[in-house]
Amino acid sequence: MSKKFARWQLPDKVLFVDEIAKTSVGKLDKMVMREQYKDAYMEE
Repeated sequence: MSKKFARWQLPDKVLFVDEIAKTSVGKLDKMVMREQYKDAYMEE
């Protein structure tokens, strides 16, 4: 563990994906991303 970060500042899980959902203007589509990856973070 790094000495520069507190434990609560570090993520519990990192999820690597090939492609991120974007809106028609190129912004991240958070609503779609939440729906796609909700199962990956519902274990807690």
